[in-house]
Amino acid sequence: FVTNEVLWTINKVAEEYFAAFGENILINTISQRMGGPIINPDTNRPRNDTHQNGLDVDVQVPLDPNETVDIPKTYALIASWIAKNRVEKILVGFRLKQKLCEHSKKINKPIDPLHFRIKEFKGHETHIHVQHICPENSEDYCVPAKGRITGNTCDNGVTFVDT
Repeated sequence: FVTNEVLWTINKVAEEYFAAFGENILINTISQRMGGPIINPDTNRPRNDTHQNGLDVDVQVPLDPNETVDIPKTYALIASWIAKNRVEKILVGFRLKQKLCEHSKKINKPIDPLHFRIKEFKGHETHIHVQHICPENSEDYCVPAKGRITGNTCDNGVTFVDT
């Protein structure tokens, strides 16, 4: 299950990524076929609180030939997603965020120039979690994400405010 807006965004990002690198992106998780929690078969509990409404997408980070994260390609992937202006926030691991910020400074281009949407989150070193905004006119069935990020994505002053 995925909303039409998110599907459009995935397709646009995938097209741009393929045009730039000649490679496909790998989607890990979106949501259950009819929505609702994804159950971990080992614990019989929800695997996470997201991926229930078709707005959350886990994307494998691109790897280089040595099977390590390809930072320039990951940077391009995230920047492409943000440029679509449909992203609530993107979760990445701490080390991954540090490397993305170093790359941003190296090429002198901010990864998130519009709204500071990248947040560090444990367990996200090998994939990014993209949380999209609710589609227009969806107030009756879509609840906006809680929390917002303040400060510059690559500064130490970044805080996540749970609202």
